[in-house]
Amino acid sequence: MLKRSFLIVLSVTVVLSGLPVVAFAQIDTLRIGTYSLLQFNSGSSATTSRLPHFRTVLAYMSPDLITVDEVGSSAALQLFRDSVLNAVFPGQYAMAPFHDGPDSDPGMCYRTSKFVYDSSRYFPTVLRDIVEYNLHTVVGNNRLRMYEAHLKASDGTAEALQRAGEAQILRDSLNRFPLGQDFIMTGDLNLYRATEAAFTLLLDSTANRQGRLIDPLAPGSLANGGVWHDGAAFAYLHTQSPRYAQFGGGASGGCDDRFDFLLYSEGMRDTVGIQYVPNSFVTIGQSGNFFNTLIDTTTNTSVPQTVARAIYWASDHLPVMAKFTTRPATPPTPPASPVLSITQIDAQNMRLSWQSVSRATSYSVFEADSIPNFWSTNFSSVWTGSDTSIVRSSSQPKRYYRVTARN
Repeated sequence: MLKRSFLIVLSVTVVLSGLPVVAFAQIDTLRIGTYSLLQFNSGSSATTSRLPHFRTVLAYMSPDLITVDEVGSSAALQLFRDSVLNAVFPGQYAMAPFHDGPDSDPGMCYRTSKFVYDSSRYFPTVLRDIVEYNLHTVVGNNRLRMYEAHLKASDGTAEALQRAGEAQILRDSLNRFPLGQDFIMTGDLNLYRATEAAFTLLLDSTANRQGRLIDPLAPGSLANGGVWHDGAAFAYLHTQSPRYAQFGGGASGGCDDRFDFLLYSEGMRDTVGIQYVPNSFVTIGQSGNFFNTLIDTTTNTSVPQTVARAIYWASDHLPVMAKFTTRPATPPTPPASPVLSITQIDAQNMRLSWQSVSRATSYSVFEADSIPNFWSTNFSSVWTGSDTSIVRSSSQPKRYYRVTARN
C-alpha cells in the first residue's frame, strides 16, 4: 500500500529589504534660512547692543537650520548660538565648527532635534572660502549638503567677473554629484541682475544637470531680464537695505537690491529624501511695498511691527527662509504571494511547485511537523532558490509546507 504524507499548503509573503513595512511614512518639516549679520563680533558693543533685536527676529523665524555671514570668530558664532538662538529656544541649537578663513566668515547653527552634523569642506576662492556643511536629518536619515557663500561685492565688470569665478568653483564641485542629490546654496551673493554670469552658471541646466541649482522665485525673478538692482517691479525680493539712513557700518538707501539667496538642487523636486515645499520661500519683513525705503513702518503687513523694527536695528540685510520636508525611505513593495501545489511523482517522491510571482527575486520552502510551529521558530528551511519547484520525499511522516517569495 502506498503511504502518502498529509500536506497543508500555506501561502505567505516575506520581504527581506532590511526596512520595516509601515502603514505610513512620517514626514517632518524643515525651516531653513540664511541671514547676513553685519560685522558680528564677540566683545563688540556694536554687536551686543543688537542682540535683543536678533532675538526678536530669530524668535519669529524659528529656523531649524540657519547659515549666517560676516561672523568674526568662533566666539562670535558661539555668541549667536547662545545669546540669540538658545536664549530664545533654550538648549535646542548646536553650531557647526567655525572655519577661520580669509576676510569675514560664515557659520551655521541647527536644531539638534532636526539635524545631525557630519562634516565640513572648504573651497578657497580669490576672496572668501565657500563652506560645505554635511548633515543628515533625524527623520529619514537623509543627507543634506549646505553651501554658504559670500561673493564679491560691488556692481562693476571686474567684480562681476570675480563673482563668476567664485560661482564656477562651486559649480565644478556640484557637477560631480550623481543625479538626485539634496543640496542647498545660501548666502550674500551680491548679485545685481539675473543675467550675471555667476547666477547663470549656478542655474545652468544645459550640461551636467546634476549640479544645477534652482531659484525658488523663478520664473518671476527672471522677468524683463531680471534687473533686480533698483527695480521697483522686484521690490518683493529685495533684501538690502532695510535702512534708509546709514549707521553702524551698514548699507543704507532702503530696499533696492536682491543680495541674499537660497537656491536648492534639482534633486529636491523629486519624491524621495528632502523636498522643497512649493511657494514657501519668504523674505522676512519684505511685503513687496518697500522700495528705496526703510521697512520699520506701521504699514509693514508682512511681519509684526516689533519684528520689522528689530530687522531694522539688527542688520543691513533681511533674512530669507524656505520650508522643506524630509521623510523615511519608502519601503519596497512586497512580492505577490505564491500558491503551493503538490503533484505525486511516484511511490517515494512528490513535487512541490508554484508559479513565479511579480517582484520576487527568490523563493524559500519551509517544513514543520505542525501548523502552530509555522508561527514559531520550530520549522526548518528545506530549500531557497529562484526555481519554482522542488522534489521532496513522500514516504516520511505527516509534514506541513509553505512557500514564501522574497525581494
